[in-house]
Amino acid sequence: MFCDNGFQMRKIRLDLAYDGTDYYGFQRQKGVKSVQGRLEVRY
Repeated sequence: MFCDNGFQMRKIRLDLAYDGTDYYGFQRQKGVKSVQGRLEVRY
């Protein structure tokens, strides 16, 4: 499969495991630490 710009698209799978002890769930939430929030800040 190719994109509009002619480059080939590829699928990437990411399996993520974490110790959620210090977080309030995966999804970003206002005012508390979450895994998604941490990933967005870091990467």
